[in-house]
Amino acid sequence: MKQFRVLLALLLLGLSFRASQAQSVRNVSFEARDAKVSVRYDLEGPAQERFEVSLWLRQDGGDFVELRSVRGDHGPGIAPGKGKEALWDALADFPDGIQTQQAQFKVRAMPGSTEPPTAATEEQVPAPGSPAQGTRLQMLPVTGGSFAMGNPEQGAPRTATPVHNVTLSGFLMSKTEITQALFQEIMGKNPSGNTGCAECPVEKVSWIDAVTFCNLLSERDGLQKCYTISGLNATCNWSANGYRLPTEAEWEYAAGGGAGNRTTWSGTSDAAQVNQYCWSRDNTSRKPKPVGTLKPNALGLHDMSGNVEEWCWDVNGNYGSESQTNPRGPASGDRRVQRGGSFFHEPAGGKAYFRSAGIPTVVNSHIGFRVVRKM
Repeated sequence: MKQFRVLLALLLLGLSFRASQAQSVRNVSFEARDAKVSVRYDLEGPAQERFEVSLWLRQDGGDFVELRSVRGDHGPGIAPGKGKEALWDALADFPDGIQTQQAQFKVRAMPGSTEPPTAATEEQVPAPGSPAQGTRLQMLPVTGGSFAMGNPEQGAPRTATPVHNVTLSGFLMSKTEITQALFQEIMGKNPSGNTGCAECPVEKVSWIDAVTFCNLLSERDGLQKCYTISGLNATCNWSANGYRLPTEAEWEYAAGGGAGNRTTWSGTSDAAQVNQYCWSRDNTSRKPKPVGTLKPNALGLHDMSGNVEEWCWDVNGNYGSESQTNPRGPASGDRRVQRGGSFFHEPAGGKAYFRSAGIPTVVNSHIGFRVVRKM
């Protein structure tokens, strides 16, 4: 710990430290606080503009890496103003310290919505000591709209046809799959087989484990729980503001880029580019990778194709041809939907419209999940 603090102090004294900033960001300063770094900045822009602010680090001239363990004025929904502060937990991202001759930090501010953000969209971490103190889960807005759901390919499996029109309300979705670190924090255990990788997606979780996690995370963050769980079954209060699993339609809509950016895989329709967006058996050693290390799709969501398959809310069932609004799947059945393919599958398994399903109590080393919330 002492060595780590010294390294940070040297960096922040400017002996081997440089800072860069986006055009909207001014007056960036840094201050080391033990193994944490306070980043202060001014954010310029129209009063009604909202920005997504992120912190990045480059070591010894390498690629910039986005810092994950950041709280405060960071993430989506940040309004312009002076005296913004983000707090980076350096030890959480670099447990062994920063071993580098030169480090460069970057503060990036990307324009977002021009509407004043709702409390849900801001997703700011509460002050220390509040019930929601802990690892921050970054949620991104997915604007509602209509899309053609299902597999349009000739000879597509019957389970993924017919293609039909679906209209969805907007929602918030976690930027990445739920990590082992967050699952351990909330559930007090880590069932994953791929141990020693806190930022890898949690796996070997059942559908029941996933909905239980959603309720506990909602409790931690002071939100209304969505699920009433009875044994191996659950019912959902769709008006609650807490975390829940995405419906199958929400998942496919978000994976394909929303209403206006439909792609075959999450992020691309070009098979030659799939490895830039999707962890599959073609570019892994048959085990999960840290979340968010490949390119995101048009909505900023990572790993919707590949890495681990993801549980959805819906009971598995056949599609109908009629148009639907906010569908939530069949009322009963013995299998729950899984989406997205994984490191274990061929890239084709990561197509946005590819369907799979499993028994809710079964666990597997290539199945995890992500969460959504009301907008």
